[in-house]
Order: sequence, then structure tokens, then C-alpha cells
Amino acid sequence: MKLCDFCNQPDPRPAWLYATGAFTVMLTPTVGAISDSSWLACGDCRRLIDADDREGLAQRYAAHSKVPLSVDRLTVLAAEMQGHFFKHRLPKAPTLIEIL
Repeated sequence: MKLCDFCNQPDPRPAWLYATGAFTVMLTPTVGAISDSSWLACGDCRRLIDADDREGLAQRYAAHSKVPLSVDRLTVLAAEMQGHFFKHRLPKAPTLIEIL
């Protein structure tokens, strides 16, 4: 099952693929995350991305997260990770893809 890379909601139809350059983010001193080439967005997250509503995007992640942290902490963590997406996003339009 595919998940939106921004809010982690399952079955993100319609699905939009945003191209990025590859990058690594250290989440803690010993745990990192690698982004290889693109991020998948659901329609709701796409609207927030295209509006450059970074706060709304982070709050959407926190509202849907099942991680046992406070909403405030989740919003901060999401904003940090999503900030790397915005920094490494390539200047091309997102691609509509079909999720099977």
C-alpha cells in the first residue's frame, strides 16, 4: 500500500510525484533518513505544497500521525523533515501518477 510522504495517509489518490535531488537527513545523532528522488503527495497535501503552506503541511502530518508524541512535537519534526523536501525539490511540476 502506498502512503502519502507528507501525511502518511494510505491510498493517496489522486497521487502526485514531486521530484527532488537525493539527500540524507540525520534525525538523531545515530539515525538518518535517505530521500532518493521523489516524494508522493495526496491531493490535500499537494494543495498545501503548491500554496507553500508549510505550517499547514506539518500540522496535517501531526494530525494524522500514529507516532506516540505530542502534536506540537510532531509538528516540529514534520516541519524539519518537510523543510528538506522544499530545499531539495526540483523546479518541475509534479506528475500525476496512478496508484494500483
